[in-house]
Amino acid sequence: MHRDVMAVAHYVPDPPGHDVWRASTEGDCEDLALEMGRRLEATGVPHRAIRIVVTWNRRYRQWHASLLVRMGGSAWRLDSLKGSPVLWDGHGIEFEVAPQGHRVVAINGVAVKPTPWRR
Repeated sequence: MHRDVMAVAHYVPDPPGHDVWRASTEGDCEDLALEMGRRLEATGVPHRAIRIVVTWNRRYRQWHASLLVRMGGSAWRLDSLKGSPVLWDGHGIEFEVAPQGHRVVAINGVAVKPTPWRR
């Protein structure tokens, strides 16, 4: 799934001052993460096994979204900055989890409430 999306992905930044979240292969990190999640759900992966995680990327000094997927007792991170899925151990080398106050208000125009997902 990661490879399929990234093979056709085109980075398109959001307009300044607007953070638009939509499942698409044309967009920024959260758009690509949502598209990977949409495609995984279409193959039968349960919605409850898929999460978006927003992290601070120290290298690029900006917020970054990637997809976490639980499968077979493991959690995998599908990240538009990585060439392939990475087994996630709950820690990041160049990332730190977003503070509690950082939250998404709407995805694809639908209001959402962040939900905890602990390992």
